[in-house]
Order: sequence, then C-alpha cells, then structure tokens
Amino acid sequence: MYGPHGPRFLDLARQALSSVEGGYDLLAPTFDHTPFRTPEAVATRLVDEALRGHPVRDALDLCCGTGALLEGMLGRVEGHLEGVDLSRAMLAQCRRRLGDAGRSVALTHGDATRLEYREQFDLVVSAGAFGHFTTVDQEAVVDGVFRALRPGGRFVFVTARPAPLGSAAWCRVAAFDAAMRLRNLVWSPRFVMYYASFRWPSIVKLFTRRGFSLRVREGAFSDAWARAVLVSAQRSR
Repeated sequence: MYGPHGPRFLDLARQALSSVEGGYDLLAPTFDHTPFRTPEAVATRLVDEALRGHPVRDALDLCCGTGALLEGMLGRVEGHLEGVDLSRAMLAQCRRRLGDAGRSVALTHGDATRLEYREQFDLVVSAGAFGHFTTVDQEAVVDGVFRALRPGGRFVFVTARPAPLGSAAWCRVAAFDAAMRLRNLVWSPRFVMYYASFRWPSIVKLFTRRGFSLRVREGAFSDAWARAVLVSAQRSR
C-alpha cells in the first residue's frame, strides 16, 4: 500500500493488532512512505515558528518518530538536541535519516507520559503524536513537558480544530475513533489512536491550569491543512 515502498495491507493489519510500541516497531521501515508521517511543509513551518525570535540553546522533540522535526533543527540549536520516542525501530530510522550530521543528536527510548527531565530545555516540539494519548495520559504528557522546560521555555506543536459537526470529515474521524475504542474493548494489547481527543480549543484548560500561557496561529498552513493550528505554550516563570 501507499506505493512500492510503503507497507502492505497485511503489515498494517499486524500493526493494528499490536500495542502502540509494537505497531510502530513494525511500521518503522516504511513509515516515511505513508500518509501518517508529518508532511515536510508542516514540519518546516513548525520548526521555523519555534525557533523564530526566541533564543534556544537546548531542544527536545517529543515523540520524534523518524526525525522530521529534528532534521529541521539540525545546526539551528546551539546546545543539546534530543529526540524521545516509544519505538526503538522508529529511533533507528531517525538515526539513519539524520546521518552523519545528526551524530550529536541524542535519541532516547522513552514514554512521553513518564518524562523525567527537569528544567533541561528551552524548547519542546511535537507533531502528530497526540492521538496516542488517552485523556489521563494527556495530563501526564503536559505535566512532563512543563517540568522539562526551563521557566519561560515553550512547547510548540500542531493540532487542529474539529471538522464541522456532521460533515464528511467529522464522520470519518468519529467512525475511526469509535472503531479504535471498540477494538480496544475486545482486543489486547491496546492500540490507542483517538484522533478526536486532542483538539483546539478544547485543550486550552489542559494547558492553562498547568501554568502555560498560550498563543495560537490559525491559517498557518496550506488549504490541505486548513483546520490545523500552530500552538505555542509558554511555561510561566
């Protein structure tokens, strides 16, 4: 599927019956040939926004996958650059993607809901990962990012407004979420992928009650990503 270099249907079926970590371990070799990867235009805009006008010495890519955001930050972050991901196979693909230029980048196998960093970064970025966290997990992720940032540091990420209620796009997302929740009721291990669970502006309280101030840019992307919003969440000092 998705061209000669993409995964086969049976590969996707095996992934769907795995855990999140196991599924991405299986998908890693072909991930960059699927529509699940962050488009280059989105990655570029996110990184440019994150680095514009703010001094950044140390940065973390949360759920870095195969390294689209890390690649954009190479040579633009003065100090420590790190990526963390739940899948070892995705980290291996990331290392290959970055090549020799990325030898100084630290790649860490870890769970985004159990971050152990303490005021180590000026910037945390993330794209395309929020559907993998339940409502409870989302709070753990935001808490972990807050602790990982230095006072005044920022968490820059992409999310989206929900499609209009009853529209074709809304129905697709609702049907997919319902199918995944049914799958997780009848099959173990769970594969959490709930695309409707982390949308703007419903996430505002999640951040403000933790001590972030928010700035959002809408219309930052092309028509294909018209509902996408670019959020910069700054940790209070």
